[in-house]
Amino acid sequence: MVRQEKTTEPKTGVAGWNESTGASGGRPTRGSRRNKLVVERRSRIAMLVALLVVCIACVVCFWPIKDTINRGLWLKEGVEVVTTVTNKDGGKPSPDELGKAAAAIRERLGAAGISEFSVYQKGDDSIAIDLAKSEDASVIAKIVGGSGGVQFVRSDELGDADALMRLNAGRKAVPVARDTYKSFMDGSSVSSANVVDAGNGKYAVEIVFTEEGGKTFAEVTKDLAKDTGSIAIIVGDCVVSAPTVSEEIAGGKVYISGDYSAAEAGAIKAALKSEPLDLKFSFGKAVEVGPGITKTGLWVLSIGAIVALVAFAALSFVRIGKLAVVPSVGMVVFSVWMLGLMAFASRVHMFTLTIPGVGAGICMALVTAFALWTLTTHFKGRVEQGKSIRGAATSAPRDALRPLGMPCAVVGVASIVFLFLPVPALREFGLVAIFGIVCGLVAVFWYGVTLLRLLVMGSVQADPASWGIHIASAKDDADEDAL
Repeated sequence: MVRQEKTTEPKTGVAGWNESTGASGGRPTRGSRRNKLVVERRSRIAMLVALLVVCIACVVCFWPIKDTINRGLWLKEGVEVVTTVTNKDGGKPSPDELGKAAAAIRERLGAAGISEFSVYQKGDDSIAIDLAKSEDASVIAKIVGGSGGVQFVRSDELGDADALMRLNAGRKAVPVARDTYKSFMDGSSVSSANVVDAGNGKYAVEIVFTEEGGKTFAEVTKDLAKDTGSIAIIVGDCVVSAPTVSEEIAGGKVYISGDYSAAEAGAIKAALKSEPLDLKFSFGKAVEVGPGITKTGLWVLSIGAIVALVAFAALSFVRIGKLAVVPSVGMVVFSVWMLGLMAFASRVHMFTLTIPGVGAGICMALVTAFALWTLTTHFKGRVEQGKSIRGAATSAPRDALRPLGMPCAVVGVASIVFLFLPVPALREFGLVAIFGIVCGLVAVFWYGVTLLRLLVMGSVQADPASWGIHIASAKDDADEDAL
């Protein structure tokens, strides 16, 4: 019998290349599989390192939290301005008139894009306006808390000269009595109004006149230019601007400027476009008020959030052993990203944390915790049911998270719609919900799935029992058959 001897000489050419790479048409060689695993492991480690770098950047962005995240009225100190309301005869307004005035002020604040406020009747002749404490809170309250509408007055026909002096001295929104002036134009001559960026962090309001209004304004400014007079622009019950006229203004538009912030300019626009009230308003001094939730309450909320996170981690460890590193640390990633996004949005003046926002954040945290828990327990359960460890790690994200896809999509679409609604509470809820969806995706997929598959390529595959995973042995199978 002749036996064929196996040659030990290395193959060359295409045959040698196929043998070294596992591309000979059969199964890949063990070396090629090992190389593939090394590359995959390195890529997943790189992803986790990149995530860690971004998390550190988030911490730098939001620390310290009390200084980097803007908070609304219920979460920090506020300012209260009380305006006394009288009717055109100087008497007390009726309950119906006072209620309509309070409703109009609420509508103006909403139109101005103010994040959080409280407007309520105080006694039988006053309305209290509470805003989050800021440099422009008092000015905003005076602008929106008046009769509304806009009046254009020649300065030489304004009886309250002291108001102009205070405005020229740098004061903003100087109150003026209605019976001290007679206007030559009102809001009926205004076609549109828009907030424009004046540069250096300041904003102005551009007023565009109707055709007839533009002609009247040009005629008045032509006359005032002879003696370099000025025009007092009165919004509600405050002089908001008194530009000097040196030449005829025939462009059909004028700007209300005066170092106003974006919120102040928004309040001016909202007030001048609102329907004027046939009432008189006089403002009291701005008084600081405490937050709706006291500092003790804030500490309780903060400590409660930390306790909840620790409890979640402890429960995860009890139920799934060392695999708890996936859901528990995933929630830390979620929290860090949420705070980082809030801080960044606060820095660019796009975000203020309010009670609706807190509610949205809690909802998104619960959804993310459920997703991480489901991902991990689904993986563990599939392995213990007989599926291979690598197969379970591949199918777990798809099978476990598929039921959450549609609800999350609905919440995402609804949150985007909320951003365009004229209800501040819904806008705040929608914005934080969008933040939560983004952070949840990061925590579940960037962190959770990546770490799970990295662990499967290492110690979980090597020693499942140490990770709390029980794989049935042949003896166990035999015992089950006997039963």
